[in-house]
Amino acid sequence: MLRHSLLAACAATSLLGAAAQAHVVLAQTQATPGSTYVAAFRVSHACGDSPTVRLRVEIPEIIEGVNPQPKAGWKVTVERDPVDAGSKSIGRISAIVWEGSLDASFFDDFTALFKLPDGATQIYFPTVQLCASGEDRQWVQIPAAGKAWNSVPRPAPVLNVAAPEQATGTDHAHH
Repeated sequence: MLRHSLLAACAATSLLGAAAQAHVVLAQTQATPGSTYVAAFRVSHACGDSPTVRLRVEIPEIIEGVNPQPKAGWKVTVERDPVDAGSKSIGRISAIVWEGSLDASFFDDFTALFKLPDGATQIYFPTVQLCASGEDRQWVQIPAAGKAWNSVPRPAPVLNVAAPEQATGTDHAHH
């Protein structure tokens, strides 16, 4: 009886640990101001046994020159900000959406190329992961100023834009 209780406790701890690490994060969380940056949004899985079928990443206004990368087996679309009537602009890309299927036992990166702002800053990318089960995982929370990235239950992927000597050391790729 004690052995079964210990096994159950170990299994529960293991599952909780896996769920706690199942975030959508940027594979590289540090970048230099004014640079061109390849953002790889890493899905480690948070859908239980259900595949991920959609990933929507909001692009903050501070980001320019957004170019999503096509992904084999996935449909990629962009959402754009509205433009004034008569404008020749097609609108700034405000979100990227990938639709396909990522089996629950795998991880993958969803990438886009950005032009970063010239100044040092932290940039959050609110992200929604849709599971085939119909559930969604909203990685949209932004911690209060001065709080750690993981101080909220569902943190948005974050990029620290700073000169190399100013890097903040908040690499979350291991989560």
